Amino acid sequence: MILEDRIYGSTEVENPVILELISSPEIQRLKDISQLGVPDEFYHFRGFSRYEHSIGVFLLLRRCRASLEEQVAGLLHDVSHTAFSHVYDWVIGRNEREDSQDNEHKKILLNSNIPRILSKYNLNPERISNLENFRLLDLEIPEICADRFDYMVRDPLTPESIVRDFIKSIRIYNGKIVFSDKDSALDFGKHFLKVQSEHYASAETTVRYHLFSEILKIALNDRIISNSDFSRTETSIIEKLKKSKDNEIQKRLNALSGKLNYRINEENPSIILKKKFRYVDPLYISAGGLSRLSETDQLFKEMIEKERRLNGLGTRVDIFLV
Repeated sequence: MILEDRIYGSTEVENPVILELISSPEIQRLKDISQLGVPDEFYHFRGFSRYEHSIGVFLLLRRCRASLEEQVAGLLHDVSHTAFSHVYDWVIGRNEREDSQDNEHKKILLNSNIPRILSKYNLNPERISNLENFRLLDLEIPEICADRFDYMVRDPLTPESIVRDFIKSIRIYNGKIVFSDKDSALDFGKHFLKVQSEHYASAETTVRYHLFSEILKIALNDRIISNSDFSRTETSIIEKLKKSKDNEIQKRLNALSGKLNYRINEENPSIILKKKFRYVDPLYISAGGLSRLSETDQLFKEMIEKERRLNGLGTRVDIFLV
């Protein structure tokens, strides 16, 4: 199989376990799961799917010469995502953590068809379902890992020109992804903060997340959809929402389909919206081994704290629905 990826190019894949996993319903379902949460039709950026990201993480780990186990874990790391990704966390009241899929990952993977495939190729499902076993794939914020690196280089605010530079500048050091020098680490760290403030936690994004999660809550309450629908695909849910005769759902769908009508109101907002704070504090190779960027660059450390403070205040807005 030839995998064509817009970030890593064309790659021939022959390993049978990888090929069988890619063809599995669990991975194929991710083609209809939006990485950015809100589907393109109702979002202000053109996004990408969890499938594209999962393939990207696998390809990055392969480039990093990770073990087959870790490559498999990377390919599978998002199979537990529900429809609409982290918007679901807003539906269930975990919007500041956005971690429901992490909490359910092991259970969902082990109760799927995946263990049968893994066992067929003498891979341990229990071990692969535990992402803590794989330090190239998954590390807590603020570390760089394959998951965090890949979704950032795919972000709509990341131009192709700097993607190439970012990829060229990463290295593997003591089993971790680090940067080759301080300047590269600083460029990536600053860009991550830019995407956090101008995309992930921007007013436009948080309002869209809020309105779309309201739609899903109303639909659940009115039994237009059920919790089990979230384990399927987004298209099937969207079809049910569009067919709904619920006036509140239709008002919000119409609002999301065009230019949003809201205003920032710092003093007396009708609602305060809070989103998870995402950032990185990269390690880079220096004369003494590895250095942490915030420990060697005071301005970058101050940038992190400023964005953390602003994120903590939340987006203070008034939202108007016609």
